[in-house]
Amino acid sequence: MPFGMHGPSMQQRNHHIMFIPPAGESREVQRNNAAARVSAECAAAKKACKRQDDEDLRVRRIHANIGKTSLIKSRNDLVATQLQLYNNNKESFIAAMGQEAYHKKIRELLNKLPDLEQVPVRCGDEDNTEDEDEE
Repeated sequence: MPFGMHGPSMQQRNHHIMFIPPAGESREVQRNNAAARVSAECAAAKKACKRQDDEDLRVRRIHANIGKTSLIKSRNDLVATQLQLYNNNKESFIAAMGQEAYHKKIRELLNKLPDLEQVPVRCGDEDNTEDEDEE
């Protein structure tokens, strides 16, 4: 064996390296692929987040409508109870306060009842009705 030759040559030992594309090109391709993958993942995450936000908004609207409806019902029940009490004790109230005071009190109680425009008709998503009207 000649001096310095102790086995296969450097080129023979690293023959598999010769078929790999240059490192710069490979890194650039990998970076581009990673950037595209991350961009797609971000877009999917944003879409899922928006869908969740829309669903949360619908749920909050439903809860708000339920709360409004419950409040209106409790007010109506209170007014109805008061009207019933005034009606049951009409003669006593008129004898003590007069006919005009009785009618005034009944008008005040009736004015406490909400208008029908204030009462939510349904507890669903309000955006759907607007979309249907536009079509």
